[in-house]
Parts: sequence; C-alpha cells; structure tokens
Amino acid sequence: MGVHGGVPEALTTHGFPVIVCAIKNIRKRVQKGALMTEKDSSRLLLELEKIRRDVNREIMNPSIPELSVDSIRPVITMAARARLFYLQELIEIAKISPDTPSHEQIAMLARRREAYEELRAAVNALETAINRGYLDVIGA
Repeated sequence: MGVHGGVPEALTTHGFPVIVCAIKNIRKRVQKGALMTEKDSSRLLLELEKIRRDVNREIMNPSIPELSVDSIRPVITMAARARLFYLQELIEIAKISPDTPSHEQIAMLARRREAYEELRAAVNALETAINRGYLDVIGA
C-alpha cells in the first residue's frame, strides 16, 4: 500500500487525502453562495468516520496479533483482580478504622482505585477497538 504525503494511498482520491477532496467540494459550494447543507455535513461526517476507522485499523492491526478469547482472558482477569483489591482495601479500612481512616489508608485506597480505573479504561479501549474492527479476533 503506497503512501502519499503521510496518507495511505487507499485513503486518497487523485493523490489527495479523501477528507481534503470532500472539504474542497464543500468549500466550492460555499464560495458560490450555497450554505453547507445537511447532506454535505452528513457526507463529511461519513468520510471522517471511514478515515478514522481505516487509519486506526492500519496503525493498530499490524502491531497487535490476532486476539482470541484465550488471549483476552488474562486482560479481563487482571482488571477484575484490581477491582477486587480496591474493594477489599475499602472493607479492610472499614474494619480497622470505621470512623476515621488514616491518611495512609486513604492513600492506599487511592492507589488501588487508580490501578482499577486505569485497567478498566484500558479494557474498555480494547473492547472499543474490537467493536470498531480495528483489531482482528479469531473464533468470533
């Protein structure tokens, strides 16, 4: 696949990025006194979505091997354990210091929460990449 000005050839029209061509066509209409129509806007959004999908797939897919339920399971398990540790920390603090937790206890709880939230966000990002077709999943 060739590249033109940093843009993959598949995303070009007559040597120009597809989005540039769409914008040029809309700009010509606006210069002639026509306002951007809903149809123009919808077309532009569809072009942007296609470019986003193609570029994300082109960048991510070669770098991440085909995924399977077995290869994703450790990722999900890691996030679930982080949630468990966060909740266990909360329950332990409540047992030891039911009225006023110490600064150290709060700091540990915060570290557990940060780990859990970061892993949850990463799992969600992986799910989004799979749902949008950026990554290949075998056996799905």
